Amino acid sequence: MVKYKRILKIFLLVLILTCICNYSFAVADKIIKQGDSFISIGQSNAGSTMDPAKIQEASKNILGVLFPLAVAVTIIVGAFLGIKIMMSNIEDKSEAKKSLIPYAISCAVVYGALGIWRLTISIMSNF
Repeated sequence: MVKYKRILKIFLLVLILTCICNYSFAVADKIIKQGDSFISIGQSNAGSTMDPAKIQEASKNILGVLFPLAVAVTIIVGAFLGIKIMMSNIEDKSEAKKSLIPYAISCAVVYGALGIWRLTISIMSNF
C-alpha cells in the first residue's frame, strides 16, 4: 500500500512538472512572437522621426496649463499659512511654522521642475 502511494505521488509530481514546463514553453513562445513583431514594427518605422515643432508646441501647452496652476496653488497656500501665523495663538503658530518647511520644499520642487522641464526641452530641441 505504501509503495503504491509513493508511486502515485511520483507520478503526480511528474505530471505537474510536465504541465508547468509545457505552459512555460507556450508562454515563452508567445513572448518571443510578440518581441519579433515589436522589432519588425520598429524596423519598418526606422526612417520616421518625430517633428520637433510638434514636441515643442505640446510642451508649451502643457507648461502653459500646469505652471500657472502650480503658482496659484503656492500663492494660496503661502497666503493661508501667513494669515494663520499672524492671526492665531501660540499653539497654532507653532503648527503653522512646522508646515512652512514642507511648503518651502514643495515650492522648490515646483520651480525646480520648471527649470528641469525648460532645460530638457532646450537640450532635446537641439538634437
